Amino acid sequence: MHFLLLILLLTLGISQEKTIELEDVFNGTFSSSGIGRFDWINGEDAYYFSQSDSDGKHFYKYNVASDDTTKAFSIDSELIDQFSSTFSSDQTKLLLKTNNVKIWRHSSYGTYHIYDIDILTYYFTFNLAGSYNNFFKNFRSSVAENI
Repeated sequence: MHFLLLILLLTLGISQEKTIELEDVFNGTFSSSGIGRFDWINGEDAYYFSQSDSDGKHFYKYNVASDDTTKAFSIDSELIDQFSSTFSSDQTKLLLKTNNVKIWRHSSYGTYHIYDIDILTYYFTFNLAGSYNNFFKNFRSSVAENI
């Protein structure tokens, strides 16, 4: 028994002798990858993420505890294409921005659509000029609940 333990320890010690050089970092031996954007779901161990294809943008729900992925909803590219999005604070609506025109730094204007996730339809479209980031932040806290 002691002999097997000694062999195991020697094997682990020998296999760990490779040092990481700065060249290894820059030549691509090591690289990072991201998981993209995701939004945690309120009160659940799950998050939404999206993937786009020629049919539209598909939103999926990934449950961290069960390692299960299910399709939550899709937005057809024939209805609306090339948009950015953010969820309302109660996660029942999605604010979509199309026709983005950059004004200066973080300021832009475009066409906004509110998509109701529960009934899978648009019910409000408007144009707005101003700070994109501030508008989305305010939407998360107030707009969706008041419409």
